[in-house]
Amino acid sequence: MKIVYIHQYYLTQEQGGAIRSYYISQALKAKGHDIHIITSHNKLYNETRIIEGTTVYYLPVGYDNSYGFIKRMIAFLSFIFKAYSTAKKIKGVDLVFATSTPLTVGLIALWLRKFQKLPYVFEVRDLWPEAPIQLGYLNNPVLRFLARRLEKSIYNNASSIIALSPSMEEGIKKVSATPTLMIPNMSDCDFFIPASSPPLPVTIVYFGALGKVNRVESLIELAAYAQTYFQGDYKFIIAGQGSEIEKLKQLAKPLNNIEFRGSLNKEAVKKLLAHAHVTYTSFGPQPILETNSPNKFFDSIAMGKVCVITTKGWICDLIQKHEIGFYYSANNPAAFFRKLVTLAPSMQSYDEIAKRSRALAKTQFNKNKLVAQVISALESAVSKPRL
Repeated sequence: MKIVYIHQYYLTQEQGGAIRSYYISQALKAKGHDIHIITSHNKLYNETRIIEGTTVYYLPVGYDNSYGFIKRMIAFLSFIFKAYSTAKKIKGVDLVFATSTPLTVGLIALWLRKFQKLPYVFEVRDLWPEAPIQLGYLNNPVLRFLARRLEKSIYNNASSIIALSPSMEEGIKKVSATPTLMIPNMSDCDFFIPASSPPLPVTIVYFGALGKVNRVESLIELAAYAQTYFQGDYKFIIAGQGSEIEKLKQLAKPLNNIEFRGSLNKEAVKKLLAHAHVTYTSFGPQPILETNSPNKFFDSIAMGKVCVITTKGWICDLIQKHEIGFYYSANNPAAFFRKLVTLAPSMQSYDEIAKRSRALAKTQFNKNKLVAQVISALESAVSKPRL
């Protein structure tokens, strides 16, 4: 079948970052489907490329994590109109697959449903508009009302909805009766292959976005504590880009046990994790962030790492249930190091945790299994009668 796949921030394995859509599009292509991906880039012109057998339409819509609310909304709205104009020119389409964020991507699918009579499956990566509301980005009551109306309309008109976490699925069900599936982010167990634990010092890494919501300053606080009380025992690495990068570098200036690296593609992430003992996943205290399905966690367990997370919720529950890490409230460095030493008192302990972590990746979050579930959902949507 011919699928229009709409993802405003589509990335390939060479680019790194969140590449769930790359995994899915490649698997769809391998099954013989004709995939047309509509995305954006920061260049000033349209570009169409064939990437590993899929057609990718790059639209000129600038975006940066440092953008404020107004600039973000301009980028989102610009993508809506450009993507819809591109999609309706593609002939012989059987299905639209739209993945958020932002929620506004769903409006493109909704228009294609209304005006081109195309069925669509909607994938929810974050609960919008609840996320920007709780984070303080969407305070106007009229805009909140309109955003919630849009959310309900997008959900109700979808053939089915894919949620990336159990709590996201619960949130969707409160809004719409459309059938849902929970298919979380994935561990690429063929690409990430763990080795024995690296040598000392114990290396704790954060990789990913460096925005306000990520609260990575809590890791710098740990590095400062370690420099004072455990000189030479711990090393910290922060890899990524975002609006907080300069602030974080300023905070880390007095420290000699921390280093910064830029954004990493998957190959570089694999090399980073090969030299790490612990990965650190941090977010702010807002309850909506407990619904996340953070890619760094799934890469980490594929590499058999100890996982520390600063939010409660379903990922925290998994970590504690399988004894592969712990929850840290991000305000008590002494407690962090007590927990870490208790969990992993020796290098042998890290190897034992690695086995449990890797087993979780292979049994519950294996990429091949989860991608097959997405493909099944898409193929089922096409077989449903169009209303």
